[in-house]
Amino acid sequence: MKDMPTSVMAELRRNGYVFFPELDPLRSSLEVAECIGSVVDLHAAYPGEGLKTVHPLRAMKEAESRPNTYSAMLGLKEFPPHTDFANWASPPRYLMLRCIVGFDHVFTSIIPSHALLSCLGETISRRALFRPRRQVLGKPVSILPMCFSIMDTEAIRWDPRFLRPLNNEATEALSKAPGSVVLQESIVRIQLSSPGDTLLIDNWRCLHGRSEIGLVALSRHLERVLLDEVRA
Repeated sequence: MKDMPTSVMAELRRNGYVFFPELDPLRSSLEVAECIGSVVDLHAAYPGEGLKTVHPLRAMKEAESRPNTYSAMLGLKEFPPHTDFANWASPPRYLMLRCIVGFDHVFTSIIPSHALLSCLGETISRRALFRPRRQVLGKPVSILPMCFSIMDTEAIRWDPRFLRPLNNEATEALSKAPGSVVLQESIVRIQLSSPGDTLLIDNWRCLHGRSEIGLVALSRHLERVLLDEVRA
């Protein structure tokens, strides 16, 4: 693919994310994602749930948003750092955010998981247990450890809005993290402002959020695609 670096996987391992400025802006998000790796077909995997493989992310006020979403809770306010689909037993490994219409003063924030682990300490991190705020995809509510491992790969989940604490360690984690200087100093801010700007995030190793959106940026439009493997 045009402008695609040859060391995507190496950069993902090193930083937990890769940013591609103005990557093939004339291609669709799905085409770009399929060039990068193996796309999660949410529509096929969860029929009837209304999940889209290419999901539009638009600036929306609370009253205009679909229930049980960040937009419905926070509208145009800042979105806190979180793991996408943290309330799933196994959150998707990678997510791709691609700019359709962007604004210079709105940015995506990224925090590496090691910063959160450093902030909370090993005891809290390893013992913290959560549960989904509500039933997910019709499945019984399950116990979700903050730190988990899949096929010998260490991962974390974090979402102060969609997870509820189940033990003292989880409660302490949720109260300790927001004011952490370590987390604030570790934030990387990336602007998805030009058509084709593409951000690939390791959802197991990085948290991501969004800055506040002003009224002048209501036409901001990103698209999100989930991947379970990166081949590039």
